[in-house]
Amino acid sequence: MAKPIREVKRTDPTAQELETEALADLLKVIAEHRESIKDLLAIVGYLEEMGVLAALKGLLEQRNEVGVIALNQLNQPKMYHLLKNLVTMVQLMGSMDPVHIEKMGKGLSQGLETMNERSEQGRVPSLWDLAKSVRDPSVRTSMATMIGLLQGMGDSLKKDSSAIH
Repeated sequence: MAKPIREVKRTDPTAQELETEALADLLKVIAEHRESIKDLLAIVGYLEEMGVLAALKGLLEQRNEVGVIALNQLNQPKMYHLLKNLVTMVQLMGSMDPVHIEKMGKGLSQGLETMNERSEQGRVPSLWDLAKSVRDPSVRTSMATMIGLLQGMGDSLKKDSSAIH
């Protein structure tokens, strides 16, 4: 009859075996992602050329001092107003219809281009030229849009009891 096994001898890997296995795993991962690693190293090289890495390293080395300066700047009343205004602007932009914003943005951009073209001509329009421009359908459309904007803004300001009249 066979003897029962009473004791199992475990063989723990040595430190060198663990290191060899870890290196093998690392080489496998590097081989699988070699293109990504090449791209990452190229990006790091570009950042080094631009001096960004040196600046980032210095920033991280002085992180405590930079943190104190940043907190002091954030604790100023003007920064509180800036952050509050930023939040308000984000909320305002979120409440607006993107189609309307896009239309107004395109119109504003084209209007600025036209303004620059006319100002480059160096000719100041006479009062008669300005009066004649009211007959232009584009000018009338723009004026009607601005009047609508002013009426809507005025209605909103009337509703707001804190508005200055």
